[in-house]
Amino acid sequence: MRYALVITGILVLGSTRLAAQGHIAPCNGANDHTGGICYGYATGRAAGRSAGDANCNPMTFYQNYINPTFFTEYYNLNGMSNGDIVKFGNHVAYVVYVGNPLSTTVLDQYSTMRLREERVTLAQAESEFGSAVGYYRAKTIGVTVQNNFAGGEVIIWGSNRSAGTQNLDWTQGIPVSVEPTQQVSGKNYEYRYWNTPNGQQSPRSFTLYPRLSESYTATYAEYFNLTFQNNLPGGPAGQIKVGGTTQSAPYYTTVYKEPGAGQPSVTAEGIYQEHGSVQFTFAQWSDGNTTNPRTFSITTSGTVTASYSAKPNPPTNVAATGFGWSECDNKLD
Repeated sequence: MRYALVITGILVLGSTRLAAQGHIAPCNGANDHTGGICYGYATGRAAGRSAGDANCNPMTFYQNYINPTFFTEYYNLNGMSNGDIVKFGNHVAYVVYVGNPLSTTVLDQYSTMRLREERVTLAQAESEFGSAVGYYRAKTIGVTVQNNFAGGEVIIWGSNRSAGTQNLDWTQGIPVSVEPTQQVSGKNYEYRYWNTPNGQQSPRSFTLYPRLSESYTATYAEYFNLTFQNNLPGGPAGQIKVGGTTQSAPYYTTVYKEPGAGQPSVTAEGIYQEHGSVQFTFAQWSDGNTTNPRTFSITTSGTVTASYSAKPNPPTNVAATGFGWSECDNKLD
């Protein structure tokens, strides 16, 4: 989006950008603010800062060249655009608006002779500093924006990108976010917080101000969807004990492996139960293990099944008939 502003009869265009904060990427902090000079001023303006900026004032940013780490140099004026830095012999100025004809181009500059910020045309600047010989344009820089697991996505400027090194415009704030949950290689993840150069922060969305060699990591908990069920021969779903509590089967639960924590575990128990005239006694788990109760180390989503043996209840009229009940073959003697 562009906006138009009329200043002293000259049409000036600018780009909507997110408000910056802190020191700009080429600035190393307060020690770089030792006095005004045209190179530092133009660099600060190219980063969207204005005179008097509370964090990184271009009027006091001292830099005696345009840093090639952050700018690409062009050796003529072809293609020069708003927001670039125009170069004269030993002077540079910030391009506010490229005019037609080119001599009407509007510049903001810092005059070390007059110790002030000035708005001039290209023609006026050339009358003082000689012909413009080229310009500089801000590069993108590589910043790591990743997840705490391999792969996945991050959201930059509202678009999903593969996590990892991102080439970002360091001259403005970049909207960054992640999805609340992600599924990668069959594993499930749920967002917890960002690890940033300034520490942890909870919101999923924030504005990133790019600096070299910095890393931003979206930290997720891995989670596992579990089903605990019974295999009661010829019987209903029944009940099963999970985490010490008897639940109706099938029982569904989600278990989390929080960042920095060990692998989670769940204790389950196949419990004796009767349904109709049948007794059901735990026999084994679906993997053949007979330990009961049993603690499961959870490393993947899945289903845990308790299998049972069944036998009918003894008849209620044994005493009346005089017959006995055999526990060996489950029949009347």
